[in-house]
Formats: sequence, C-alpha cells, structure tokens
Amino acid sequence: MYAEKAEQDASRDALIFNCKQRAHQNTLENTPTIILTTLISAVQYPKYAAVACGLWNLGRVLYTLGYATGEPKKRSRGNIPSYLAALGLVGLSGKTVYDLFKAGV
Repeated sequence: MYAEKAEQDASRDALIFNCKQRAHQNTLENTPTIILTTLISAVQYPKYAAVACGLWNLGRVLYTLGYATGEPKKRSRGNIPSYLAALGLVGLSGKTVYDLFKAGV
C-alpha cells in the first residue's frame, strides 16, 4: 500500500505518494463516524448537521491538499475545521439522542 522506507528516502515522488495514501486512509477511518453522527443529528437539527458535515468535508479537502505537498505539517490547516465539525456533530447527535430518550421515543 505504501512505498517502502528506502524508496521514500530515495524519491520525493514516493514520499508524496505515501502522504497521499495516509491522507486517504485517515479520511476513510473518520468517515463512518461522521456519517453516523450526521444522520443522528439530522433527525432533530438537519440544517446544523448539513453545515457541520459540509465543513468537515471542506476541512478534509484542505487536509488532503496540505498533506499531498509532501510536507505533513501542512495538513494542519484542514484539521481545525474538520475537528470542529466533528465535535459539533458529536454534540448534536448526543443532544438528539438525549431529547429522544427524554421524549420517550
């Protein structure tokens, strides 16, 4: 899946390939949580859920573009919107579940 360490040390293209692979893998790891929290949040707060999910996607694009430069530190510009959106979705989904239990649904 990734270029070997020796290949990466010898070739900038291999380093960039590895960075792109890592960005892709990290996005795939986070996607199920975002989808689930978006769906739960959308039951009671559809507009907020849509905005938060869109912000998360924008953050992931910035994260990937920054990481794809071959300089992993540049990925941090996409972390802030992604993490804020994810935190918002977790909070909204928690509030939605709480309200549904409270209502006896």
